Amino acid sequence: MRLVLLLGEDIAQSLGAIYTLRDEIREIVLLIDNNKEEQRRAFRFKRNLQHFSKKLGLNWSVDTETFYETAIESIHNLYKKVTKDSMKVIFFSSDANAAPTIILGSFFLQNRAALLSYDAYDNTIFKIENGRVTTKSADEMDIETYCSMLGYEIVEYIDEKEFIKDKESVCKLFENEERFQNVRRALLNNSKDFPYNHYNDIMKLLNRIDILENNKLKYEHNKRRLQGQLFEEYVYWKCKEAGFEDVKMGCKIDFLAHSKEQSHVINEFDVLFIENNRIGTVECKYVHRLDGLSFVYKYDAIVDYFGRTARALIVNIYQREKRKGQEENFYNSVLKRARLGNVRVYTDKVFDPSQFKKHLNWMKS
Repeated sequence: MRLVLLLGEDIAQSLGAIYTLRDEIREIVLLIDNNKEEQRRAFRFKRNLQHFSKKLGLNWSVDTETFYETAIESIHNLYKKVTKDSMKVIFFSSDANAAPTIILGSFFLQNRAALLSYDAYDNTIFKIENGRVTTKSADEMDIETYCSMLGYEIVEYIDEKEFIKDKESVCKLFENEERFQNVRRALLNNSKDFPYNHYNDIMKLLNRIDILENNKLKYEHNKRRLQGQLFEEYVYWKCKEAGFEDVKMGCKIDFLAHSKEQSHVINEFDVLFIENNRIGTVECKYVHRLDGLSFVYKYDAIVDYFGRTARALIVNIYQREKRKGQEENFYNSVLKRARLGNVRVYTDKVFDPSQFKKHLNWMKS
């Protein structure tokens, strides 16, 4: 089958349909108008699809064809070129401009060819063929597959096997979070006067997960886990509990993995998951002070790498101290700015699983 794909601005919105048809596809023809930026994007996508096809042993042939958006004759000639033989053809307009979609669609329908549409928010494929409309859910991708189709590469992540043995103890720590916060603060500040003997329940749990040995920090690098990774582990388990199938922690992704340039763009995500072929990320900040606006701008930009359907949640848990000059990490104006994009912020004194679940439901919607 030859998939004729009219590319739109958001390439990610085509992935679910292409992946579902992967075993039927023999050729992919990417249609692009005579615009330099669109051509650069199309050639990158062509390279990514070729790499993905080779990786899965699919052996797709991937080509590009250019047309002039305002010239009907140019579009018609293109249609004749992609339907020149007896191979079955499916026309797929992915987030593309309306004019070429309507014109090309009419040519294909006149000759009883199949048309495809994909609702990336609902993960549903619509197919028009022989006057009938059929629908089906797109096949589910895992994070690695989604990234691979966009030309990204997972460089590193923390395997669940490395911390699953501590799951019960970590969850108990956060069930008693205010007490845990007090002990954590004292340990990180190397406090000698703190009444550790009043917190035997917390101390036992920290000894059990090898943060402490004989009530003292076992290794210097355990500070890193105490400072933030324990919270990331807890959030990871809450995401798994919410039903997300593929969840990764400490996931580093190279966004220019197959670029010929030597420079690479690598970002680390505290918690990354995929649901119905839509990426979600949770940034976990267990700190008192941070620049909320900078984080909102950062994640609004980063989440765009995964397409318009991707969403990001920033979770900041910290004890607010009512002192003169003590400011909120996230002002109302910052929260409003976050809502303009695909970013939300959950901030509180202690982590509330019910509130967190509400934010996860937004990420699923």
